[in-house]
Amino acid sequence: MQASWSTPAGFGYALLAGAVALVVGAWAVHLDPVGLVLIVIAAAGLVFFGVSALRLRPRLAVHDNLLTVRTLTGQQSYPPEDVHRIRVLSMRHIGRRTAQLELDLATEESRGTESGRRGLPPDNSRLVVFGRWDLGADPHAVADVLAQAGFPVETGQ
Repeated sequence: MQASWSTPAGFGYALLAGAVALVVGAWAVHLDPVGLVLIVIAAAGLVFFGVSALRLRPRLAVHDNLLTVRTLTGQQSYPPEDVHRIRVLSMRHIGRRTAQLELDLATEESRGTESGRRGLPPDNSRLVVFGRWDLGADPHAVADVLAQAGFPVETGQ
């Protein structure tokens, strides 16, 4: 099974266009120096998020029985035995339900160790959380695909 998920490229380009619009708009209306600095900081934030949305592709992928996770610190692949737990956390946020995909992954220190607490990953595992923005898809649907691929997905959340 092969599948991959990432932020839609159009969103990354929209963030970059928003940064350009902020700078051009600030320059066109001749803001005071403090306002201009604040606008430039906001534009820099949009550039950072836009570039990361375009550069970190795919954020999550399943291929050749490996789960590949790409973050700002690099890309790493995990076989099913190095994935301690995958679950979808649903919560109310600003009046509506949101979901996040939570991955507990093995690190060099946690490989081959079991938790002292029943059903929980080791204390030194790596936690990676993806939202709908990161995946470009519903986290529940992604969890279903990961379960079909043989990864340990907790249900009933």
